[in-house]
Amino acid sequence: MRDIAQISVFSNPVEMAATALEKDFPIIEVSQVAEQESWRKEINRPIYHIHKWWATRLGSVFRAITLSALSRPFADTWKGFYKKHDIAGKLVLDPFMGSGTTIGEALKLGAKAVGCDINPVSSFMVRQAFTRVSEAKLYAAFECLEREVAPKIRQYYQTRDPQSGEHIPVLYFFWVKTATTPDGESVPLLSRYVFAQDAYPKKKPRAQIVCPNCWGLIEDRYDATEVMCLHCANSFNPQKGLVVGQYVTTKQGKRYRIKDILSADGKPPEHRLYAMLAVGHDGEKVYLPPREDDFALVAEAEAMLKKEDLPLPTLAVRSGHNTDQARGYNYMYWSDFFNYRHMFSLISLPVCLPSAVVY
Repeated sequence: MRDIAQISVFSNPVEMAATALEKDFPIIEVSQVAEQESWRKEINRPIYHIHKWWATRLGSVFRAITLSALSRPFADTWKGFYKKHDIAGKLVLDPFMGSGTTIGEALKLGAKAVGCDINPVSSFMVRQAFTRVSEAKLYAAFECLEREVAPKIRQYYQTRDPQSGEHIPVLYFFWVKTATTPDGESVPLLSRYVFAQDAYPKKKPRAQIVCPNCWGLIEDRYDATEVMCLHCANSFNPQKGLVVGQYVTTKQGKRYRIKDILSADGKPPEHRLYAMLAVGHDGEKVYLPPREDDFALVAEAEAMLKKEDLPLPTLAVRSGHNTDQARGYNYMYWSDFFNYRHMFSLISLPVCLPSAVVY
């Protein structure tokens, strides 16, 4: 209450402002820029978005926040948003740095920055993102990857165009975890059968749906509650899968707790490939169901991984508040989160990386 009493003696709250952050922050202008940055993730993201992270913050927002926090009251943050700055003598501390957005924006403004995080993955990612490297050697590493590694990996990320029969690149593979009931039924752990929809579905309602009977792909509205499969004439509600929370109900109506029907050998749930997003020769994206050739590529990648005797990671997932959730489903090693094709591709990459020598 004493602090409140002290604050109340100011006749004008603006007098309390210590930085520009407390006065006339350009909310509307920054929001418009942030919307563009968040929309085209593959184009408008700075370097600390190169790795996946939980709730990664937008660089434009934190540039504005950091610039305002390091400027005097009444400074025009928006006027200086696109200008080059050299805010020497200022130190920014982020004790929960995550993907490093605050650290990166502070450094770009010329300030010094110190970041830390309880998660060692965060520390590793941010350190790699901001470590200075030789630009010439970095480009040489990219060229090496394109020449030596890309052909080796790309052959496992392609499918045949159903029209021409020629190979086209695949952008995404869609997988679903499965569990086997005591009756021997393999159940896909899907909570709904809509697997791809627009980020703003009310504006663009067309979505991709997988049929639970024949695994054919259907295009319909994202909120459709009754569709008929064009391939097998099966009628179903795409909003209601077999999974609700921790439980799965079979087609025969039997209900099981998912953890209770996990594999007895301690392995994580099996995975089933059920759809792909490819790019046709005309540049248009197309959703396709997997065929024999696609399953053969997955098997071939598994065989190559074993044949080349590549060093696979063996690091165990340690017990913790969040990791125990994964361990409860038998994900005991970090390698369990990847399939054989993932591991073959990732382990093939380091062949060119030593040439990117740090300053």
